[in-house]
Amino acid sequence: MTKTIWVVLLALFAATIGIMLSLYGYNQRHFTEAEPIIPYTQAREYAGQTVIVWGTIRNVFNNRAAVYLGFAEPRRGSFFVRILKEDWPNFPDIPDKLYHPGQTIRVRGKIVWYQGDPVIYVRHPSQIEITTKEAHP
Repeated sequence: MTKTIWVVLLALFAATIGIMLSLYGYNQRHFTEAEPIIPYTQAREYAGQTVIVWGTIRNVFNNRAAVYLGFAEPRRGSFFVRILKEDWPNFPDIPDKLYHPGQTIRVRGKIVWYQGDPVIYVRHPSQIEITTKEAHP
């Protein structure tokens, strides 16, 4: 009986670790290239489509309702990432503490419109991959 309990506990522990690693982005999973990979400057042309957008973060803004990752100064008028407060529990920390200016990222999602600008709503950290400028044309 004791051996069975240890096996069950070990299985639960392993499952818990796997879930935690997945949530914290340590699963080493990279995006597939099934979707087009585009620079943030072309996002308007892909509205309504699921794509991978890459760019270097220029500004991060938290208005307590959402975190915005902007790729241009000013953010208005160009593509940005929006992470709603309701999705913050999916992240290991508040997103404005995880992402900062100077990071080059790839974001996977459907481009939609928010106040006239193209945006991807990120609901989970698996949608964002921190990368390098050299990885893109």
